[in-house]
Amino acid sequence: MVLDDRNKEDFTQFWFHFCNAKQGIYVDLLTLPSHLIRKGIGTFCIKWLKDFASDLGFKYIVLGSVAEARGFWTRMGFRLLNTKELHNFPGYQGRYSR
Repeated sequence: MVLDDRNKEDFTQFWFHFCNAKQGIYVDLLTLPSHLIRKGIGTFCIKWLKDFASDLGFKYIVLGSVAEARGFWTRMGFRLLNTKELHNFPGYQGRYSR
């Protein structure tokens, strides 16, 4: 989902995909222009995705994050996985750098 003009430098994106025989969802990207941060848009998107995953029986949501966004993800109920834990999520390995 792209919410703004992709030709602009600062546009909103929310990308996710299904994996591992529909057991999980990987959040690939959630970016907002600086003037839209802390307006509840990211929270709304992730709450919607969590409800969607729960309603359809997905077992997990995994994502990669830049260090600056880790506070947001922690508030949304996510936690940092160690390398060993990542092996429990087929298809995820090597997708994101830490």
